[in-house]
Amino acid sequence: MKFSVSNVLRVAPEIFWEQIFFDEAYNQGLYAALGFATMQVISSDRQPGLIRRSLRAEPPIHAPSALKRKLEGKLFYTEEGEFDLTTRRWSFRSSSSVLPDKVSIRGTIALSPHAEGAQHLVEIEARVTAWGLGSVIERVIERNTRDSYATTIAFTERWATEKGLV
Repeated sequence: MKFSVSNVLRVAPEIFWEQIFFDEAYNQGLYAALGFATMQVISSDRQPGLIRRSLRAEPPIHAPSALKRKLEGKLFYTEEGEFDLTTRRWSFRSSSSVLPDKVSIRGTIALSPHAEGAQHLVEIEARVTAWGLGSVIERVIERNTRDSYATTIAFTERWATEKGLV
């Protein structure tokens, strides 16, 4: 399943990439606002024309209580991403600790100039190959992604305003 999420940010694309997206305090605050139990940058590496980052995050679990208790502390994902300094595009892939061979999530984030700041576009491809449940889980991933980006945009706007970046 492929889908996209588009929003407008009141910051210029350069400000977003250079002063927000890779800022450690911003990321810690964002993941806390999203309800994650933990988020840790595992590695960050800058090379000519490319920035790579790997992180591990434990998302909130929206499931029945019995399932939630079984998954707590066991459900996390790792995200491997690359920012191309030429195209100004973030490409990522996420791997889940639960059913890693059945769930594949990858995508891109791009910003383009907009009269109010920047058009923020996230394109996602989620594939779940669990027989009988794949399309259901893909729809849950889509809904959760859309909800999380609503929170992300609101948090980013507050962050940028507080830091005087708007």
